[in-house]
Amino acid sequence: RRLFASKLVGTTAAIATSTGALFLSPHAALAGIDVSALRNLPVDGDSGAATRLKQLQNQGTKAAQGPENDSSTWTRLDSGVTYKIIGMGKDGIRTVRNGSDVGVAMTVRCKSIIDVDGEPGGAKYYSTKEDNDSNELSATIGLGDLPRGLEEGMIGMKLNAARLIEVPSRLVVAANNAGQLPEATTEEGKQRLASAFESGDATLVFKVYITRISQGNKI
Repeated sequence: RRLFASKLVGTTAAIATSTGALFLSPHAALAGIDVSALRNLPVDGDSGAATRLKQLQNQGTKAAQGPENDSSTWTRLDSGVTYKIIGMGKDGIRTVRNGSDVGVAMTVRCKSIIDVDGEPGGAKYYSTKEDNDSNELSATIGLGDLPRGLEEGMIGMKLNAARLIEVPSRLVVAANNAGQLPEATTEEGKQRLASAFESGDATLVFKVYITRISQGNKI
């Protein structure tokens, strides 16, 4: 009996007994896994520990490979503008195109300025929630109401769609010279934008949400 117990403790393989119990060596069971989470992990149609362990591992893999960490989800345009779809919006014929009158809720971040709270995309300098009484910007695509790079990244969006749009520094500088950048109302926001220009990299990351689309007399 002692000899059998010694061999059982030393093995690294999982052995299922006739009662359904599962034995794992300590190193195999604990490597990178919070075992305490197994008891609370929901399982459909199976209460076995092996299934819980597999699902926990899969959940960790999905979190590590989430869409915000996957560069392949970004689309690059000829101008250097890149965008990532984070919300498809409503199905229908209404899409943002040249001449569209749109309502847009957005936040704008300076990529070269590190956010103190660790938010991706850099430090926020503007948001329609904080800097605009109507909580949105109204613009006509193609008339120069918005930065050209931002408009390029918005083309094709549907109502209630959301995208991250990164506009490179040279296009941001041009938009600033043309008076097209959203204007911060807080001193902190103004200082962050000024710091981005002073750094030599004025790249901006826009998170946009389409609240309204109309094309001429068509709603």
